[in-house]
Amino acid sequence: AIIIIIIIMGLLSILRKIKEKEKEVRILILGLDNAGKTTVCKRLCGQPTDDIEPTLGFNIQTLQHQSKGGRNGDNHHSTYQLNLWDVGGQAT
Repeated sequence: AIIIIIIIMGLLSILRKIKEKEKEVRILILGLDNAGKTTVCKRLCGQPTDDIEPTLGFNIQTLQHQSKGGRNGDNHHSTYQLNLWDVGGQAT
């Protein structure tokens, strides 16, 4: 649970640094077999993680994120599209 919170905080900080005109973010998730890459993707997208099988090839999950304005008192909201690329792991 702590790892997921850190990942979400990292994603949100990346979104804050993106220019306003950029509305799509591609995130590549790499790691060894059974490292939890698919679990993280499914949790971020609000999908159940009860029956996860090993990834063959890759999965692409799309997540919409609406950022809240707040700099200098403006109420500007932007919607970003996060494309999570979950690449199948590799044995050591």
